[in-house]
Amino acid sequence: MTTTSRRPAGPIDTALRPDGRIVVSMTLAHTPVATQAFGVTRLQANGRIDRTFGRRGLARVNFTDFLNTPYAVTLTANGRIVVAGNAESAMM
Repeated sequence: MTTTSRRPAGPIDTALRPDGRIVVSMTLAHTPVATQAFGVTRLQANGRIDRTFGRRGLARVNFTDFLNTPYAVTLTANGRIVVAGNAESAMM
């Protein structure tokens, strides 16, 4: 799956919206801010990337400058996306 110049490491989890769109969580490698970041993309019901989602089809977030690893994605009753995972700092 290629969404932007950032390097997706592969899908981690998916959630199906009532309208048929698919939300996919992934780990993004080598982002400008962190070694790994949470990535989320949304696919249209036909499987194409929904470019109206996030920034050209991809939303990214990191909580530390090192490893940010998503483990699961779900949708709330009102359609909000929730991604759960782990964040590790390079500073000990």
